[in-house]
Amino acid sequence: MEKNRIIKFILLHLNERGYREVAQKLESESEVLSDGKEIKEAIDLLKEEKIEDTMKVLQQGAENCVKTNHIENYITILLIYNKIALFTVFNALLDKEVEKAITLTRFYTSEFSSILKIPGIPDEIFINEISLFKKCSQLFFIQDEIKLKEKMKEISKESMSIENLITFIDSFHISDGYLIKNQSLVDILKSVIKNQIKYCEFHNTNQNNFSYFNDHNCKLAMIPYRFINSIEYHNEEILNIVFSNHQEYFAAILKDNNIAIYKLIRHTKICDVSNYSDMYVQSIQPNQILNLNKKTEIEIRFVNIINNPHKNQITSLQWNMNDTLILTASKDKTIKIFEAFSGICKYAIDNHDAMVSSAIYVMYDSKIISSGLDYKISFFSGSDLHLEHSIHIPNVTVSELLYSVALNFVIAVSATTNSILLYDIATKTEVEKIPINDVIISCAISKLDGGKFLLVNSSKATPVLNLYNLEICKNERKYFGHRQERFINKCNFGGEGENFLTCGSDDAKVYVWNRHHSIPVYSIKLHSSAVNAVIWSNSLFTDMILSCSDDHTIKILVNDQVDKIHISYSRENSNLKSLEYKMTNLEEKGSKNKNIVNITNSKLHLILNYIKFLTLI
Repeated sequence: MEKNRIIKFILLHLNERGYREVAQKLESESEVLSDGKEIKEAIDLLKEEKIEDTMKVLQQGAENCVKTNHIENYITILLIYNKIALFTVFNALLDKEVEKAITLTRFYTSEFSSILKIPGIPDEIFINEISLFKKCSQLFFIQDEIKLKEKMKEISKESMSIENLITFIDSFHISDGYLIKNQSLVDILKSVIKNQIKYCEFHNTNQNNFSYFNDHNCKLAMIPYRFINSIEYHNEEILNIVFSNHQEYFAAILKDNNIAIYKLIRHTKICDVSNYSDMYVQSIQPNQILNLNKKTEIEIRFVNIINNPHKNQITSLQWNMNDTLILTASKDKTIKIFEAFSGICKYAIDNHDAMVSSAIYVMYDSKIISSGLDYKISFFSGSDLHLEHSIHIPNVTVSELLYSVALNFVIAVSATTNSILLYDIATKTEVEKIPINDVIISCAISKLDGGKFLLVNSSKATPVLNLYNLEICKNERKYFGHRQERFINKCNFGGEGENFLTCGSDDAKVYVWNRHHSIPVYSIKLHSSAVNAVIWSNSLFTDMILSCSDDHTIKILVNDQVDKIHISYSRENSNLKSLEYKMTNLEEKGSKNKNIVNITNSKLHLILNYIKFLTLI
């Protein structure tokens, strides 16, 4: 915020609280004029019921704003003028003075139209306000006082609110309190919508039916807030859950070194609008009401389990682009690629000399990059995944890797230096270092914008989430509320447009933040022990939040549009002939790279795995 804007903010509050002498002294010393002198004078006159004098002061104030090009006061004055004008018309009608009401309506319609306008202000504002006086003509013939008051309320609601007015003013490109004359109208209108989303705490819709005259306000029911079901048959701690790229599947990493694969299936049925809560109906936009007769039921189907894919604990897991393969890293010093729905291991890479902390796909799956406790980052490429290059970082252990598609950077989380290292993939050199100066617990990269933002969960002493803009390497906002003492709590982006942030917590709660607000929009205790990860699905399949915990369960949160969640089990992806066919092709393919062990299982081993799978379901 600019210095002058801060001073104006202080002046506003001083005047509102009656410290006018202090405000005048601050104005004199800072040479910053207080906003709203005419407005304050008009309010004083209005308290004395001097309506005509009030209107004259406001009109004079509007003319002064036109001369000085002072946008903030100008629009405020016009809208207050209009509200007082409507008030006088309504009072005349309530006093049964219809002729006076008609005269006032005609006068204010022409008067408001004749007030000078600053070039660049959207005509829609003035058209909307003038149209309100024209609608007053509907009131002249209503005899019933109750109906008359109801109609007056309807008309008043259509007038631009002061709250939305503040948002509108803030959307302008302001320099020292004045509007830059060549500001694009298109940019101004885009900024208005952007600010409406920013200040809407529960905004989670892709609908674009915003208004410049009424505040946009979503309710809690628009986001997944309601616990509906849980997956409880696991007999071990669940360390992490990872959605596939199209969010049709998710994988759960279990502490006993197994991977469970699940599928989301959406069923839509016709239902009565009354099935939804009033809170949800009130929260949606008008053009969404037609969709309310569609009831959504979600089936979460268990489709596969990969037993003991590594000899030691799995440290990272990622799906490939088309959601058929799973890339894993482990403490057993290896990286492996599995077919997600058969469990067949296609490749095993043993290039590292110590525990592998992370492995990720980059460049649309054409490369794999890994990091370990052996102080190096390795690049693998080609159909045989040969070692292309290694970066040796003396005495620096990388605990996590992420990839920014938009910037073509690899983000390395340094556990030893408590910093974020950015590497250019093309040159394989470090281009930036972001110091965190605190213990880094976990990180997440934004996806919808190609990875321009990084979320960092740091510090066990004072838990905080930091949102970094990677284009300018700047910390944009901090988020507080969750607890972090002993466990690794995964953070994530989520919601429509990734407008929300999620994180697990040691207090067994799920925390959700709006990206534009530092305090959680809500937290809910679902588990009986620490929450290790929280992920948010927002896709064609459904809108839901999943959380996993040391209590062996996965909990499911949904919004009011989802009616039921079913947990089911299926053998559809365990067809023996299909697995044999894939195995035959795998054996024929082979591998020539010395750093890669191509896994070839015998049919006996395949049948044993198949029997194990059947016993689980």
